[in-house]
Amino acid sequence: MNNFENELKALDQEWNDFSSVEFGVNDGNYIATINTARVQPNTFSDELELFLELIVNAGEYKGRRIFIHRPLEDKKKWFLVKKDLRVLGIDIPSISKIENYLNQMLDAIVEVKVETKNYKNKKGENKSYQNYELISKLDNLMDVKGDEQVF
Repeated sequence: MNNFENELKALDQEWNDFSSVEFGVNDGNYIATINTARVQPNTFSDELELFLELIVNAGEYKGRRIFIHRPLEDKKKWFLVKKDLRVLGIDIPSISKIENYLNQMLDAIVEVKVETKNYKNKKGENKSYQNYELISKLDNLMDVKGDEQVF
Protein backbone atom coordinates (compact mmCIF):
# COMPACT_ATOMS: atom_id res chain seq x y z
CA MET A 1 0.00 0.00 0.00
CA ASN A 2 1.29 3.46 -0.88
CA ASN A 3 1.59 6.02 1.85
CA PHE A 4 0.11 9.26 0.56
CA GLU A 5 -0.40 10.81 3.99
CA ASN A 6 2.11 13.60 3.42
CA GLU A 7 0.60 14.50 0.06
CA LEU A 8 -2.91 14.58 1.50
CA LYS A 9 -1.96 16.55 4.63
CA ALA A 10 -2.25 19.80 2.70
CA LEU A 11 -5.95 19.04 2.21
CA ASP A 12 -6.73 18.30 5.88
CA GLN A 13 -8.12 21.75 6.74
CA GLU A 14 -10.31 21.87 3.65
CA TRP A 15 -11.53 18.34 4.45
CA ASN A 16 -12.55 19.44 7.94
CA ASP A 17 -14.25 22.57 6.60
CA PHE A 18 -16.07 20.70 3.85
CA SER A 19 -19.72 20.14 4.57
CA SER A 20 -21.62 17.53 2.64
CA VAL A 21 -24.71 19.73 2.82
CA GLU A 22 -25.35 19.25 -0.86
CA PHE A 23 -27.46 16.11 -0.44
CA GLY A 24 -30.10 14.79 1.91
CA VAL A 25 -32.66 16.27 4.25
CA ASN A 26 -34.53 15.12 7.33
CA ASP A 27 -38.23 14.33 7.33
CA GLY A 28 -40.40 17.37 6.82
CA ASN A 29 -41.92 19.68 4.23
CA TYR A 30 -39.67 21.87 2.11
CA ILE A 31 -39.94 24.54 -0.54
CA ALA A 32 -37.72 23.53 -3.46
CA THR A 33 -37.12 24.32 -7.11
CA ILE A 34 -36.97 21.64 -9.79
CA ASN A 35 -33.47 21.98 -11.21
CA THR A 36 -33.39 18.89 -13.43
CA ALA A 37 -36.12 16.86 -15.12
CA ARG A 38 -35.31 14.00 -17.47
CA VAL A 39 -36.26 10.50 -18.52
CA GLN A 40 -33.43 8.06 -17.92
CA PRO A 41 -32.78 4.36 -17.30
CA ASN A 42 -32.88 3.41 -13.62
CA THR A 43 -29.39 2.63 -12.34
CA PHE A 44 -30.42 -0.73 -10.89
CA SER A 45 -33.11 -2.05 -13.20
CA ASP A 46 -32.52 -0.24 -16.51
CA GLU A 47 -36.26 0.47 -16.64
CA LEU A 48 -37.08 4.03 -17.65
CA GLU A 49 -37.83 6.54 -14.92
CA LEU A 50 -38.71 10.19 -14.53
CA PHE A 51 -35.81 11.76 -12.62
CA LEU A 52 -36.33 15.05 -10.80
CA GLU A 53 -33.59 16.92 -8.95
CA LEU A 54 -34.93 19.53 -6.54
CA ILE A 55 -32.91 22.16 -4.67
CA VAL A 56 -34.23 23.28 -1.28
CA ASN A 57 -34.83 27.06 -1.27
CA ALA A 58 -35.02 27.90 2.43
CA GLY A 59 -34.38 26.78 5.97
CA GLU A 60 -31.67 24.68 7.55
CA TYR A 61 -31.25 22.59 4.41
CA LYS A 62 -31.14 25.46 1.92
CA GLY A 63 -29.11 24.42 -1.11
CA ARG A 64 -29.41 20.68 -0.53
CA ARG A 65 -30.66 18.42 -3.25
CA ILE A 66 -33.58 16.01 -3.23
CA PHE A 67 -33.63 13.32 -5.91
CA ILE A 68 -36.96 11.84 -6.98
CA HIS A 69 -37.07 8.74 -9.18
CA ARG A 70 -40.49 7.81 -10.61
CA PRO A 71 -40.76 4.48 -12.49
CA LEU A 72 -42.31 4.89 -15.93
CA GLU A 73 -42.53 1.21 -16.90
CA ASP A 74 -44.10 -0.04 -13.65
CA LYS A 75 -47.85 0.48 -14.06
CA LYS A 76 -48.37 0.04 -10.30
CA LYS A 77 -46.30 3.21 -9.75
CA TRP A 78 -47.95 5.36 -12.40
CA PHE A 79 -50.13 6.97 -9.73
CA LEU A 80 -46.96 8.68 -8.42
CA VAL A 81 -46.08 10.07 -11.84
CA LYS A 82 -49.65 11.21 -12.48
CA LYS A 83 -49.86 12.87 -9.05
CA ASP A 84 -46.58 14.74 -9.63
CA LEU A 85 -47.75 15.90 -13.05
CA ARG A 86 -51.09 17.02 -11.62
CA VAL A 87 -49.33 19.04 -8.90
CA LEU A 88 -47.16 20.66 -11.57
CA GLY A 89 -50.24 21.49 -13.66
CA ILE A 90 -49.16 19.24 -16.52
CA ASP A 91 -51.61 16.98 -18.35
CA ILE A 92 -49.90 14.68 -20.83
CA PRO A 93 -51.95 12.85 -23.48
CA SER A 94 -49.86 9.66 -23.18
CA ILE A 95 -46.81 8.45 -21.29
CA SER A 96 -44.80 8.29 -24.50
CA LYS A 97 -45.08 12.10 -24.73
CA ILE A 98 -43.62 12.82 -21.26
CA GLU A 99 -40.29 14.03 -22.65
CA ASN A 100 -42.12 16.82 -24.47
CA TYR A 101 -43.15 18.25 -21.07
CA LEU A 102 -39.84 18.12 -19.19
CA ASN A 103 -39.04 21.79 -19.84
CA GLN A 104 -42.36 22.77 -18.22
CA MET A 105 -41.17 21.10 -15.01
CA LEU A 106 -37.90 23.03 -14.83
CA ASP A 107 -37.74 25.92 -12.36
CA ALA A 108 -41.11 25.01 -10.87
CA ILE A 109 -41.25 25.94 -7.18
CA VAL A 110 -42.89 23.17 -5.18
CA GLU A 111 -43.64 22.07 -1.67
CA VAL A 112 -42.21 18.59 -1.19
CA LYS A 113 -42.85 16.25 1.73
CA VAL A 114 -39.99 13.96 2.79
CA GLU A 115 -40.82 10.96 4.97
CA THR A 116 -38.53 8.12 6.06
CA LYS A 117 -40.01 4.63 6.05
CA ASN A 118 -38.43 1.79 8.02
CA TYR A 119 -38.70 -1.90 7.19
CA LYS A 120 -36.98 -5.25 7.64
CA ASN A 121 -35.52 -6.91 4.57
CA LYS A 122 -35.71 -10.65 3.85
CA LYS A 123 -32.61 -11.20 6.01
CA GLY A 124 -34.32 -9.49 8.95
CA GLU A 125 -32.06 -6.44 8.78
CA ASN A 126 -33.46 -3.02 9.59
CA LYS A 127 -33.50 -0.81 6.51
CA SER A 128 -35.02 2.53 5.56
CA TYR A 129 -35.81 4.64 2.54
CA GLN A 130 -37.26 8.09 1.99
CA ASN A 131 -40.56 8.82 0.26
CA TYR A 132 -40.91 12.09 -1.62
CA GLU A 133 -44.30 13.60 -2.34
CA LEU A 134 -44.93 16.78 -4.28
CA ILE A 135 -47.64 18.58 -2.32
CA SER A 136 -48.22 21.79 -4.26
CA LYS A 137 -46.77 24.14 -6.83
CA LEU A 138 -46.10 27.72 -5.77
CA ASP A 139 -46.24 30.72 -8.07
CA ASN A 140 -43.23 32.36 -6.41
CA LEU A 141 -41.16 32.46 -3.24
CA MET A 142 -43.14 35.29 -1.61
CA ASP A 143 -44.23 32.93 1.19
CA VAL A 144 -40.62 32.17 2.12
CA LYS A 145 -39.18 34.75 4.49
CA GLY A 146 -35.40 35.04 4.57
CA ASP A 147 -33.69 31.77 5.29
CA GLU A 148 -36.57 30.34 7.29
CA GLN A 149 -38.30 27.17 6.29
CA VAL A 150 -41.99 27.98 6.09
CA PHE A 151 -43.23 24.72 7.61
